[in-house]
Amino acid sequence: DLAEKLKLPLFVSEVGVDPDAWHDSRYYDFKYAAREMAHYQELFLHARPQVALYWEYTGDYALLRSDAESQKLALTERFCLQKHLTEFIPPGSVALKTSSDKSSILFTAFGSKDDPQRFTLHLVNRDWPRRAIVEGLPPGIKTLNAVRTSRGEFFKKLESMTVTHGKVSVEMPGQSLLTLTTMSIPKLKLP
Repeated sequence: DLAEKLKLPLFVSEVGVDPDAWHDSRYYDFKYAAREMAHYQELFLHARPQVALYWEYTGDYALLRSDAESQKLALTERFCLQKHLTEFIPPGSVALKTSSDKSSILFTAFGSKDDPQRFTLHLVNRDWPRRAIVEGLPPGIKTLNAVRTSRGEFFKKLESMTVTHGKVSVEMPGQSLLTLTTMSIPKLKLP
């Protein structure tokens, strides 16, 4: 509210949920990833920042697992959750007004200032598996590309979703992030 009153951008420069996780590497645990996923959504919903930066891209809060012996990197759910945000919230996009009638579904949306047909929806399901219906989509949208991350599911590209009369129905695993977008879904590659 203060940033809006002062007409200044809000930068959240240290997004994170547990400053003590480096002691036992619990940041690799899926429960940690699920907390972080919900935390980002709550920031977008309530603080409305113009910039949100993950607080520490270092080895003691690594987003990827590293095998010292083979010198290979392995995916984690946390890396994939970050990938949803970095791929589908393009710089300069605007937050769109959203609402959810279920407190365990956190729903945010971002659109292009220049192209009303270019937008992304992020749905976080904090609890058990369920069906969700998203409504109020622009009339010209007939399909949405979809990608999902959940326990053991890493940035999985799904079949395109059909939009009917501005609505789309989706199945959501428990503790998952589902991204629906008009943007293309890139292939997931390790850095």
